[in-house]
Amino acid sequence: MLTDVTTGDKGRQERQAYLFDSRRISPSGLAGEIVLPPTADGDPREQFDRTPYLVGFQAGGEHFVLLSAHIRYGDEPVARLPELRRLAHFVAREIRDRVREDGAEETNLIVLGDFNIDRRQGNPLFDASVATGLWVPEALRTLSTTYGTEPKHYDQIAWFRDDLSLRPTGRAGKVDFAGAVFQELSSFQMTYRVSDHFPLWVEFTLDRSDEAMARTLGVDANGPDPFGDIAD
Repeated sequence: MLTDVTTGDKGRQERQAYLFDSRRISPSGLAGEIVLPPTADGDPREQFDRTPYLVGFQAGGEHFVLLSAHIRYGDEPVARLPELRRLAHFVAREIRDRVREDGAEETNLIVLGDFNIDRRQGNPLFDASVATGLWVPEALRTLSTTYGTEPKHYDQIAWFRDDLSLRPTGRAGKVDFAGAVFQELSSFQMTYRVSDHFPLWVEFTLDRSDEAMARTLGVDANGPDPFGDIAD
């Protein structure tokens, strides 16, 4: 699934896309791009250089929404702050409120993409991206996501923990393809054929059999050992 080309000098003719295995996952029918509404006075707001792309999916009995964003790079890091703040506030105030509504079309919002945050901890760019409650899994926080001699943490996967009914397994990481593809090329040359960013991943479980069993037995499935006191 692809967006159209982002026009203009800032858009750099980029598209955003979702690639998925149709044997395991299917689109729900929800798809759209984030356009910021006018101000209270009716004045137009500054839009994103590359419009964030939101798509709903279904896997098994689970539904979720992915929102992919590519934050502007700019001449210096401080130039990235306005877009990071706009994204964080819009996601928290608009999209999160919608998925909380009874009968919402989709739930389980996950925000991801290239946020152009060079480091996560102790960085005003990272702080701006999580200021409204987005949470990055611990397993991803120390991972460098780009090729190069200096570690960079540009890419993120995050969600609002209190609003996610999906069940993370705790497993997450990156796909480091350096040396695995175009082995005849140097690592630097390879980045122009593939990417200078490494994909991140997070695993969620689709198996809720323990929850069903807990309901049947009348115990708390989220306890440390919910079935420990159940006789064989």
